[in-house]
Amino acid sequence: MFKGSGWLTAGVAALLVTAGCKQQGQQQQQDIQGDARAQVESAQERSQQAMEQAKEVQARAADEQKHVADARQDVEKARQELQEAEAKAQKEFQEAQTAQQQASNQATQAQAEIQQSQQQALEAQRQQQQEMAQAQQQAAQQQEQTARTQQQSAQQQGSQQQQQLVTGQVVQLEPG
Repeated sequence: MFKGSGWLTAGVAALLVTAGCKQQGQQQQQDIQGDARAQVESAQERSQQAMEQAKEVQARAADEQKHVADARQDVEKARQELQEAEAKAQKEFQEAQTAQQQASNQATQAQAEIQQSQQQALEAQRQQQQEMAQAQQQAAQQQEQTARTQQQSAQQQGSQQQQQLVTGQVVQLEPG
């Protein structure tokens, strides 16, 4: 019986060793699975953090793109306003030049009209002076004519008086 019990003891020992190895293998497998799970969870957590960071970066990038688009619109609007202002300034400059040219033309025309009016006034004054001189000359001639007529009349009266004296009757003559 001793012999049979050795075999039995050896079989039990082998079973125990096998069970221990199996248990140890299962423990190692559980440890590996636990490590793998922990690594997967850690990787998932890092992945989720990376996704959140990527979302934040995308959101910031979208904001920056919106700012860039807004800035481009502002620049385009400012460029358009500048072009409109330049066009308006050019138009006003041309209008000012036209107005200045018209004013210059009107001034030249007014100056010509003033000179013409002055010449007409001088001509009218000269003509008036000539007419006055003629009127004075005619008046002088009439005065002279009147004076001659009066002188002739006086001479005729004087002659008639002399004739009357000469033709008068002599009443007495005295020697002298």
